[in-house]
Amino acid sequence: MAFSPPTTAAHCAFASAHSATSSSVSPLLLPDGTLASSGGKVVKNVAGYDLPKLVTGALGTLGVITRAVFRLHPLPLNSHSFSISTVNAEETQKFVLAVQDSKLAHTFLQSHFSDEKPPASDILFEGTEAGLAAQEAQLRNLAAPASVSEASNSSWTAREELWAFSDPAGTAITKISILPANMAPTVELVERTARTHQVRWRALIYATGLGWLRLEGKPGALCAALQALRGELQGQDGSLVALHRPSKMPAFDAWGTASDTLPLMKAVKQQLDPKNTLNPGRFVGGI
Repeated sequence: MAFSPPTTAAHCAFASAHSATSSSVSPLLLPDGTLASSGGKVVKNVAGYDLPKLVTGALGTLGVITRAVFRLHPLPLNSHSFSISTVNAEETQKFVLAVQDSKLAHTFLQSHFSDEKPPASDILFEGTEAGLAAQEAQLRNLAAPASVSEASNSSWTAREELWAFSDPAGTAITKISILPANMAPTVELVERTARTHQVRWRALIYATGLGWLRLEGKPGALCAALQALRGELQGQDGSLVALHRPSKMPAFDAWGTASDTLPLMKAVKQQLDPKNTLNPGRFVGGI
């Protein structure tokens, strides 16, 4: 099973942004051979520790998931995607915050940024035809005077497309976490940093502040750009985690400075894996 790094600015202890999709992890094989279980085949279960959220995203440092139970949802009757073009990152941020503060019942909202073209946001609605028509009317009023056009379902493969690169020796992929209100300043920071270090860039940021950044350039320039970006983001209660970097790039810690949650994370590690058997040194803070 693939694991994802934690997504909060504080590297919240072994939590995953997508853990809500799983209702149960049972059992979990611990390093000493013990089988631990949690939850049940129900929508909500609060009995015992919340092991699903604890181990999902732990990069295999706490135990081995041997079985997972997922809650499935039926496909919506209808869906409609729109793309909203804006002139700059500041206008994009205003639109995203306005949507989040509105009564729009959107399913997903993401924004694209790059050094090649103006920013754009994609928004997805699901429901009945009448409901979708009402949502579209409200969206167009909210987005004015920005341009609103229909978007294809391929818009929702944007994260995967960031990984479609032909030069692994000159490409770095990172996961960033920021406050939604810092979207525009973050994009402007990336623009300045990219110009300074002469690298190309593309970014995809969700309305929650979670995003992915792709940089292309010479290994030394990529390292310098990532170091500069991480320093600035951590100063704003954000984070930058390196998911892919060129093999010839100078040494760069994947996680960055550990937050004040590290003692708690180490305590959990000590409780479940006291001999440091599973993936030693793989996680944040050398866990």
